[in-house]
Amino acid sequence: MKQCPTINKLAEYQTEALANREQQAIHQHITNCTVCQRELQALESTVQLLATLPVPALPDNLWAGVAQHLPNNPRIAFRQRWWKALAGAGVAAGIAIGLLVMHAPNARLPIAPASASAYVADHALLSSQDTFADRASIGVMLALQRSEP
Repeated sequence: MKQCPTINKLAEYQTEALANREQQAIHQHITNCTVCQRELQALESTVQLLATLPVPALPDNLWAGVAQHLPNNPRIAFRQRWWKALAGAGVAAGIAIGLLVMHAPNARLPIAPASASAYVADHALLSSQDTFADRASIGVMLALQRSEP
């Protein structure tokens, strides 16, 4: 090894959690590196100190509390994923609105005419294209408009 292993690698070396090749490489490095030897001794003394601590008694209902917070619980899993569903619905709504706007008829609205009667006639003609328009009453209104001098 050209440089010293990280403290995490030394801890993995100490617990023999590394692959054989990496375990041997670190072992060879430690035999020549006093800094890593001190770090490894510090790790070993920490493990020995922790071993002297008493093991606390666990409550009887510990597992029930832990199981309640695991993602296997459908209620918890739903709470963690609700925002993904909401984001997906928002994206779908945005795409739908975008498609509607892009495929809407590109009718140009005329500039307002000078007289009020011409404005009403133009408005009636434009509103007759509305899906919910009462075409009969619009036709009567247009006929009355044209009959006036």
